[in-house]
Amino acid sequence: MKFRYICLFITLILAIVACTGGSGANVHAAGAGATHPVTEVKSPLASALATTDWSTFGRKYFECAPPSGQAWDQFTPDVFYADITGDHIPDALVIGACPTPTSPNPAMVAIFSVTSARQNPHEIGLLPTDSSDYFTGLHLRVDGPAITISGPAYSSARQPLCCPDEELSITYRWQAGHLTKISQTARKLSS
Repeated sequence: MKFRYICLFITLILAIVACTGGSGANVHAAGAGATHPVTEVKSPLASALATTDWSTFGRKYFECAPPSGQAWDQFTPDVFYADITGDHIPDALVIGACPTPTSPNPAMVAIFSVTSARQNPHEIGLLPTDSSDYFTGLHLRVDGPAITISGPAYSSARQPLCCPDEELSITYRWQAGHLTKISQTARKLSS
């Protein structure tokens, strides 16, 4: 009887891993074809962004648990640079999700800026802004002050964590010193 429960547990874990694609969010960025593409850091004021250890900084910022030493416990955010604020200084867009051996944690984009060469990066935005918008993977598009995030998501908190049921796309725009949601669309994924 004990063997049967162990087999059931292992089957459940394998199903979750197969559905999520592994240990966390699948993060992708697209910007090369955008009107204002994601760029490399070219400003001396942005040197603090370019030299930041985003893996360590991001793990703390996203409030991930301390590293466990397990093979699955790798926090390797994707980092892109674009001038979101319009000040001609590239901002850092850090995309990631806390590592987990089971169902994925929410994928997010944290946006950081600097205003002096000696300043540490400070957060100017965290996307999605609504905690009910739970992405399991993100695609990013930057078009000037507009940022669009899209990817698989859950339509409600009652949706099983193994299987996102919608493709969500949200566009934000930097205006008056903060990010404002300007549009959101959702498309049901087929089962």
